[in-house]
Amino acid sequence: MAEFFLEPNFEISIFILGSYHTEENLPELESIKDFLIHKNFTNTYLASDPVNFKNNPNSSRNQQNYEKVEYLLSKSDFCLFIFFEKYNDSVKTELISFLKSLYASKINKKYLIIKPFSLEIDSMLSGLMDQQEVNIFQYNDVSEIAKYCFKYMKFNSLQE
Repeated sequence: MAEFFLEPNFEISIFILGSYHTEENLPELESIKDFLIHKNFTNTYLASDPVNFKNNPNSSRNQQNYEKVEYLLSKSDFCLFIFFEKYNDSVKTELISFLKSLYASKINKKYLIIKPFSLEIDSMLSGLMDQQEVNIFQYNDVSEIAKYCFKYMKFNSLQE
């Protein structure tokens, strides 16, 4: 079905988080980003993308990465936390930091957790997710993620 006269959504920023641990995850994350940009959500980015953020040159690379992610979480209109079958420690840490932060409540539930049906979430994170009433999408195949994210973004951006 053709989509006519889609206006670019420059005012909406979308931050996609996920594990870069394996060679298969980063291409998936980039593919989701590219799909959303192609669908005119032009201000979509990954943590690995260049962003106008000034790091403290005296801190470690890990500290600089953490501070950049915290900054992007606080500034984004939408945050998508994407879990894969393996290597999810970094995204779990990011999600816990986000859900326990003050800015999570400011974005009015404009965040989505995306996970495989088969992935079990540990009890502490699960309890925190229950407390925050998060939006969760569960997938069988990674090919489902981009289209669902677009539907979620399209619906929720109309709610503003």
